[in-house]
Amino acid sequence: MTSRILVVLFVLAVTSPAQAGEKPTPKPTAPRQDAKALALLDQADAVMYSARRLGLKDLQYRHVLGNLPGVWVAVKWMAPDRAAGKVEVGPEAAPAMKFFARSQGEMLKSTALGVVDMMTGKENRKVYEKDEILFVAPGKVKIVARSARSQKIFQEHVIAFDDRGLPASTRSVKSGTTIDLSVTFVQRDRGKYFVDRVVSVKTTAEQKVDTTMTFTYAEQGGYHFPSRIDSVTGAGKTVMTFEGIKANQGLVARDFD
Repeated sequence: MTSRILVVLFVLAVTSPAQAGEKPTPKPTAPRQDAKALALLDQADAVMYSARRLGLKDLQYRHVLGNLPGVWVAVKWMAPDRAAGKVEVGPEAAPAMKFFARSQGEMLKSTALGVVDMMTGKENRKVYEKDEILFVAPGKVKIVARSARSQKIFQEHVIAFDDRGLPASTRSVKSGTTIDLSVTFVQRDRGKYFVDRVVSVKTTAEQKVDTTMTFTYAEQGGYHFPSRIDSVTGAGKTVMTFEGIKANQGLVARDFD
């Protein structure tokens, strides 16, 4: 889950044909992935709750930011990894909110889509499948970003697992910024573990910012999903809610056209 909190969806595909006289671009080598490190990721997935692993095929919901009344992103997802979002504005939205939705719609959509992996419970091995996955010590794994998506978020990401096999803490480093996460879990449905609280410490050369995120869950269609995330940073508080959740409604490819 710590990986899903950090990971934001990013798509970048820019190619150009080789010019005459240029050497062909060498074929990239497969990233190093240590068997012991993969085993730790798999163990975490085995004990953590994941709607995907329990048969989730598609999901729909409204991603709502509490500080933007009347504005939300309608999100839909279909296995294995197809997702789309549409910014919508309700009639109750103030003119300022309508303007914000028009001018910052792509940012809002990107933010919402970045949470899809967390909502659906994407497996850690699949999150990092194009990155280096290194065993550095018993109970500790280092992820070195190799995919374009991961490189937007971190350079190195170290995960420490507790004696239950859960990713209890992580440290991510990128361009002089360090983010330390400490995660508290609670055991619920089918004996699986759910993220209960995440304490984040973001450190730069200029400042240190502490944020605490508290998770609330709701059951829909036989699955459990986050329904609310409260984030407190200093004296400020933001709320993210997930409303109108519908699971396994039979979405097909044309629903994403």
